Amino acid sequence: MEVTQEMIRTLLGQNDAELQKKFAEIAAILGMNERAAANTAKFRNMLENTSPEELNRLLSAIGTERASEIIHTIGGDAT
Repeated sequence: MEVTQEMIRTLLGQNDAELQKKFAEIAAILGMNERAAANTAKFRNMLENTSPEELNRLLSAIGTERASEIIHTIGGDAT
């Protein structure tokens, strides 16, 4: 499964608290400090300006298992 424009729109439609929670979960999957995900405005701006193709290229670089976890976290079916 890949990130789609619809998945990005769904994320962008979430309020800041929901979006921050998603980013904290993604940061944990990547082994990052969850505080790195605290800047919701920055992540929202990144999502608004990034295509699904660009996100999928990034996901392909981190490996299948982590990419599947992230896609599941953002609301996709990673099976």
